[in-house]
Amino acid sequence: MAYETNVSEDDIIRIHDNHGNTMEFLGSGGQYLSASSVRSGRYPNPVTNIPRLRKMNVNEDDIFLCAYPKAGTHWTWEIMTMLLQQSAEYHPHEKESYMYEFHIPETLQALEPPRVFNTHVRPNNLPEQFFEKRCKTVFVQRNPKDTAVSFFYHCKNLIQFGGTFEQFMDFFLKEDEPVYHCAWYKYTLEWEQFIRENPDHPVHCIMYEQLQQNAIEEIKRLATFLKTPCDDKLANLIAEKCSFQHLKDATLKVKKGGNSETLYRKGKVGDWKTHFTVALNEKFDQYLQRHPTTSVYTYEILPYTRSHIGGHLGDEMASETNVSEDDIIRIHDDHGNTIELLGSGGQYLSASSVRSGRYPNPVTNIPRLRKMNVNEDDIFLCAYPKAGTHWTWEIMTMLLQQRSEYHPREKDSHMYEFHIPETLQALERPRVFNTHVRPNNLPEQFFEKRCKTVFVQRNPKDIAVSYYYHCKNLIQFGGTFEQFMDFFLKEDEPVYHCAWYKYTLEWEQFIKENPDHPVHCIMYEQLQQNAVEEIKRLATFLKTPCDDKLANLIAEKCSFQNLKDATLKVKKGGKSWTVFRKGKVGDWKTHFTVALNEKFDQYLQRHPTTSVYTYDI
Repeated sequence: MAYETNVSEDDIIRIHDNHGNTMEFLGSGGQYLSASSVRSGRYPNPVTNIPRLRKMNVNEDDIFLCAYPKAGTHWTWEIMTMLLQQSAEYHPHEKESYMYEFHIPETLQALEPPRVFNTHVRPNNLPEQFFEKRCKTVFVQRNPKDTAVSFFYHCKNLIQFGGTFEQFMDFFLKEDEPVYHCAWYKYTLEWEQFIRENPDHPVHCIMYEQLQQNAIEEIKRLATFLKTPCDDKLANLIAEKCSFQHLKDATLKVKKGGNSETLYRKGKVGDWKTHFTVALNEKFDQYLQRHPTTSVYTYEILPYTRSHIGGHLGDEMASETNVSEDDIIRIHDDHGNTIELLGSGGQYLSASSVRSGRYPNPVTNIPRLRKMNVNEDDIFLCAYPKAGTHWTWEIMTMLLQQRSEYHPREKDSHMYEFHIPETLQALERPRVFNTHVRPNNLPEQFFEKRCKTVFVQRNPKDIAVSYYYHCKNLIQFGGTFEQFMDFFLKEDEPVYHCAWYKYTLEWEQFIKENPDHPVHCIMYEQLQQNAVEEIKRLATFLKTPCDDKLANLIAEKCSFQNLKDATLKVKKGGKSWTVFRKGKVGDWKTHFTVALNEKFDQYLQRHPTTSVYTYDI
């Protein structure tokens, strides 16, 4: 909707900095919008509209979502609309269609109830009837440093602010002149005062960081306030649909007129640290000291914080980062490349991934995993890296849920060696754990309870090529493919995860010596050639129904390209470039020189396996 574009020059407020940047505002009641947005007809003129909004009629069941810009308004609004409609479906319109100060009263009053208005206005600019009818209010806050960073990028995109971040902060921290929308400290102090002085007005407070850390619990808390039913299933579905990446995608693809580029950037807690200089941080802290609030803000999510989204591990989880130098194993080649590993039981992870908190330290975690409790219906998917773990795991989850829908999480959320026992044991059943560990590193109860096992293999030459690109992306291996092969073919030193020949021989020995343990073997190449038949064979092993229709649907959904796209667009935190490359059989021929091929064949002859591999289709 376009609004009246006539603007009086006398009403325009121009704010300048010392670097030649200017912001032009129009406002009323200490509330300001961009003059250019009003001139273009995007928003009504607040000079005349804010006074009219204060006189607007509201319903008793109207709900007001109040938050400073970039504090989580979009996120919370979507959650609220899903709770009210009792389904995890996105509202067809952007939240701006319900944004109080962006419309005239007649437009807002024409919206169908129940109406969830969202707004960045200070309490004094809300309708008089909001106070009289005690409309339910949800007040969302975020730590002001992350708010400032996000607001900077928002202003660059939306009102074409042309200065640097530090120049923007000159505007953000102004205390004696207008600030776009309003000054953060005034907004926050006035809302805190309103809540304190109106204990009978129903207000529910949410902290952005708590919503990110404990989405399920915060959604259920919000549902209780709204008096809407919300069981664990619905809370999980809403949390997943309202993850940052999913909302960003939905804004672009589902919403009418959505533009995610101006709304979503990172959504991370603590990103301010990459933008604030020490001097700016000190200046900001002084600003906060001059305007103390009663709220306590979280400025980072500390290591080993769990974020249970969708019942699984959130992307923000980090593990203990203290690593003893004595535990680090450094493997070198003759070209100056070094791989640093940490391990236990012949199983190794990248030391840098452990230091960064991405994975727990295997030195202490592998022994704990061996003592982990497992259920009789737990299934273990075992494969050497790049042998088809992602592919098979998705097929298995679809068979178990009896529909060709992608699991909302990446398979790493169920990866055995990537988590501590407590995290894995908290996952919902039925659980399909996937792992690259050798048999000796599985839980003792895996053997006692004879858990179903799916063992996937792929020809080792294609594995080696795919593994090279995986290591380039994931652990930043900087050498050439031939230099990487020096590490891959090592027989007397540790190999990242473990040596291929040791892994394969030990699994073959386990299968041969334990005929009563239920193991289903899959060859990557056969799965690629005859997907439907292999899926039906797997379903028989899992004792799940699978007719031709379901098998064909799963085969299509789990094609290489579809899985690659889903990892990027559907999965929470998915990064397809680190997981998927080509998936072709025989791609090794474009990488192996004749000399390297002869060297690899000699390696295979020294370590003969009983498996027969397909090196070309």
